[in-house]
Amino acid sequence: MPEDLSFDDTWFSARESIAGAPATIRARRNLQSIAGLASHPELLLIRWPYEPDPVGQPPEPERERMDAFERAVVDELEMDWLVIFFCVATHDGRREWMGYCSDVDEAADRLNDALADHPPYPIELVSTSDPDWTEYADVAGE
Repeated sequence: MPEDLSFDDTWFSARESIAGAPATIRARRNLQSIAGLASHPELLLIRWPYEPDPVGQPPEPERERMDAFERAVVDELEMDWLVIFFCVATHDGRREWMGYCSDVDEAADRLNDALADHPPYPIELVSTSDPDWTEYADVAGE
């Protein structure tokens, strides 16, 4: 894992429509300098399904649980760049945290450790090979 990894850590937020449904996106747009990092070929998605409110977003109690989950895991997974998150998308009855990972099994173990004192969350981890960071390029508009 790269220990001296540096990049512009600026995040942007946007509200838009995906396939006609409202969406909220938070993303890092400025990762071009590390896109395709050979040590991080796996796209890791952490999915949380929810029943949308009338405007397509999670109800307030669910949003609060999602925020607690995010506070518990994102820094833990990024502290030594095991995962480099680039997007959090809330749309179509699910929130997805998207990042590139160097070791999916280690990420799952660390996720479980970080959540040991939390109530269960309705999450699913999905990984797929994306060594060219194609998903990041799509989100970043490249």
